[in-house]
Amino acid sequence: MNHGKAAPSSNGDCFDGSSRRAKVGLGFAIAGGVAAAVALILSIMLAATGRRGVPFLILCGAAVLLMGLEIAVIQI
Repeated sequence: MNHGKAAPSSNGDCFDGSSRRAKVGLGFAIAGGVAAAVALILSIMLAATGRRGVPFLILCGAAVLLMGLEIAVIQI
């Protein structure tokens, strides 16, 4: 790796893609974070009561899917 050898972009941005891709990626990241936060709350409820296991698993899957979409939008 060549650290510090690349020339800065002409507009000063660090992101190499379009601003539209950055905004869509940020939207997926925020949605994934919200899904993960709700899943965290449900995990506490699941541990305490033994109920709400299916919604917990659905939210965990949604969080992983949204984060994967965020990575795909920004990197590809």
